[in-house]
Amino acid sequence: MGLQARLRTGLTATLRAALARHLRGLDPLSRLNRFFAPAPDGMIDAYIREAAPLFVVTAEEDGRICGVAEVHLHRDPARGAEIAVSVDEDRRRAGLGSALFARAVAECRARGVADVSIVCLHGNVAMRRIAERAGFARVPGGDAATVTARLGGPLPSGRAKMDGT
Repeated sequence: MGLQARLRTGLTATLRAALARHLRGLDPLSRLNRFFAPAPDGMIDAYIREAAPLFVVTAEEDGRICGVAEVHLHRDPARGAEIAVSVDEDRRRAGLGSALFARAVAECRARGVADVSIVCLHGNVAMRRIAERAGFARVPGGDAATVTARLGGPLPSGRAKMDGT
């Protein structure tokens, strides 16, 4: 059947279970990059129970999620939305994360979400590169351990590279 991308709104019990399987399957470094913490299975299960994304874009093969871009509105919707991406280890370095991210950004735009952001650990080079290639600019300041980048909305003056230069 091959790899299929699906836009999903509303997390059904079946989709929550599939997302939990995907996230629990991430290696320790990927869990750290995604959740900013070691994220044991119990933490992932609690996250999935409470998650209320605006939408998700999944990459699926034979009914199994192998990558996802989650889009969550900020508590103050005027601040826009944040995208989080995770991809199974055996699917990395093939453009899947970039494709999921691009589809999520396009869907945000189609829904009128003007301000889209990411927050990632400074060491998450893959996510920084995906965002930079998509036109995101680093927001100066903040925590030295993390990178915040935005697309759209009022950007701070200057467009710092994602590595801080």
